[in-house]
Amino acid sequence: MRGITYFRIFKNTRYMVNLITQVIKDITSFFILLFYSTLAFAFIFLVMDKDDPKLIDYIKISYRLDLGDFDPTGFTSMQWVCLFLATMINMIIMLNLLISIMGDTFGKVQENAEIADRKELLGMISEIETLMFWKKSCTEKSYFQVLTGEESEETEKNIKKFIKKNIKRYHLQTLKMMESHGEMLESHGEMLKKIWTKLEGDKKEGDKKEGDKKEEDKKEEKVEESSNEKSGEESGEKSGEEED
Repeated sequence: MRGITYFRIFKNTRYMVNLITQVIKDITSFFILLFYSTLAFAFIFLVMDKDDPKLIDYIKISYRLDLGDFDPTGFTSMQWVCLFLATMINMIIMLNLLISIMGDTFGKVQENAEIADRKELLGMISEIETLMFWKKSCTEKSYFQVLTGEESEETEKNIKKFIKKNIKRYHLQTLKMMESHGEMLESHGEMLKKIWTKLEGDKKEGDKKEGDKKEEDKKEEKVEESSNEKSGEESGEKSGEEED
């Protein structure tokens, strides 16, 4: 176990060492329950066996049962009931509970990965300083100093300000574009309206001129008819005078 902790020197394995440590801490209570349940089923199988069995053998059987390794050959009906309960409680419920606990631990470690990484690194530095025998006389406490770039909070604030500023500017530009487009659409609508009214006026004028022309043609036709009639009457009168 001590050898594993030395992997904290490397950045890639430091996170895994912290994860393993936290998982072991979180599943301690779970293993107490699992040990009790395994031991209880070992005693139950021991009581149901009428021969002269050994407790250690049934503890092994119960442990193998937790891992899904069992041989039910020659089991009685009561032993089958006990086997069913053991597989449901120890193998299905308890082991799935173990997986969920490990998942929760992984989520916690993932959330505080940067803080945990620095803690592990500082722990290694502290251990190395204990080996420096020439500093054992120094009992004064001091602080560790970590050099980083710009503070994350200030960076986050600056990013938020930049985003808000750009969003406002983009919003204003969008409103201006919408207003200009609205004015252009209104001007285009007025222009189309003027063109439409002009076309309507030209059409009415054309219809009026065509109607006037038709009336003039009718008048000319009437004048021609009347002139023809007069010329016919005059020619009739001349022919009558000649006969006389």
